[in-house]
Amino acid sequence: MMGETGVSYYTKAKLDKPIFFPEDNVCCWYCLMFNKHTEECRITNNTTFKPKQNIGLDCPLKIIGGDKFNE
Repeated sequence: MMGETGVSYYTKAKLDKPIFFPEDNVCCWYCLMFNKHTEECRITNNTTFKPKQNIGLDCPLKIIGGDKFNE
């Protein structure tokens, strides 16, 4: 049976992709999930104050740190 939105159910998915930040500069601006044109996170759809200096309070990324990658 169709719901009110015309969709009977949704399928859940989870993203497990490493994101690399330059020289420990962890901020929204260098994140692949950040849209620089709208200054919104593509995951949370929220804007971040000073995205070149901060990460959003509700950022779902778990910072691993430790390893250095040169590519």
